Amino acid sequence: EIHERLVGSEMCIRDREYMGRRGIDADIAKAYCKEAYYHFSGRKDRRCFAVAFPNDKGGMELRNPIFKGCAGVKAVTCLDNGGDRCAVFEGFMDFLSYLQYAREHPGLPPMNFCILNSTAMAGRSGEFLSRHRLVHAFLDNDKAGMDALDKLEGNLGKGYGTGQ
Repeated sequence: EIHERLVGSEMCIRDREYMGRRGIDADIAKAYCKEAYYHFSGRKDRRCFAVAFPNDKGGMELRNPIFKGCAGVKAVTCLDNGGDRCAVFEGFMDFLSYLQYAREHPGLPPMNFCILNSTAMAGRSGEFLSRHRLVHAFLDNDKAGMDALDKLEGNLGKGYGTGQ
């Protein structure tokens, strides 16, 4: 069972501390995240807390210092800001970190965003990504990241949108 609420002006102290340790300003977190309170089956006496990031199918990616999971349906999160460029991220913390970086480095081009929420979801982002002139992949430099990049290139065509 999950109870959620929007991250409000009185951001939960646990939320502020967790996001602060990740280098994410509270206002960036508030714009995209919710707070989730949940418990595991059979453990109603132990209420847990996580930062929750909604996906396109109504599910939520959950993160706290000791838990990383999903509530509901696993899916990508696509954010269309009307641009012709799209940045792809493995997870929502990478996305929020990019927004923090963009705030501190003005002048970056406007972007749409595709957050995979798992490298296993790379094959499910093709329709959204194919609408863009240029796709920037911000993936981890490990096997999972390389496999996800291969899937993205397979969906879009090798070398798609890699020009300047």
